[in-house]
Amino acid sequence: MWRKLTILAVGILAGPLLAIYAFVFFEPVQVLPKIGPAPGFQLTDQDGASFGSEGLRGSLTIYTFAHSRCTGVCAEALQRQRAVQAQIATAEIGLPVRLVTVSIDTMHDTPERLRAWAAELSADTTTWSFLTGEAQSVRRLVSVGYGAFYTLKNDGTWDMDTRVAVVDGWGMIRAVYGTQDYLPSTERLVSDLQLIAAEALAADGPGRMAYEAAQLFGCYP
Repeated sequence: MWRKLTILAVGILAGPLLAIYAFVFFEPVQVLPKIGPAPGFQLTDQDGASFGSEGLRGSLTIYTFAHSRCTGVCAEALQRQRAVQAQIATAEIGLPVRLVTVSIDTMHDTPERLRAWAAELSADTTTWSFLTGEAQSVRRLVSVGYGAFYTLKNDGTWDMDTRVAVVDGWGMIRAVYGTQDYLPSTERLVSDLQLIAAEALAADGPGRMAYEAAQLFGCYP
């Protein structure tokens, strides 16, 4: 009898452990980590209208931090955003996608300049917004909120970190990519949007537990 009870107890304990092992090993779903709450903000868009983070709730948002005269990796980040704009028109994402570019050059990049910049990038401003604002508010958002630091050099040019960030519909930062010499591919950005959307769409269904487990066990791509 004791032997049977021992076998039963081992089975009871081993079952969940085997299930956990199988989940982690096979990764039936993958997720992006929930890094933390995205900073709130209230800035001004290319049309001179007030634009705040609350208006992005329910959408997946890709942020870039740049300025209209930037070159190199900074300019490349904007081209990636432009390519994402083209791809999400046909890709199956599952949730609305917004694009936001915040200018760090608050003196030069007025709303009028932002409109011209958007036109140069062939941006659809119904979904891609260009923002400016008071210098301290922009620095609080960009450097404190997303860790993209920048300084104005003596020659009038900017020294800045290049960052691309993704925020989900609940206002959680899900990814921050970029250094001075690396940016994610357009395909990676679209794929990550699809991962976040799949998790969000499963939040009220039977698959919710699987996504919660994937977050718990770090099933990251």
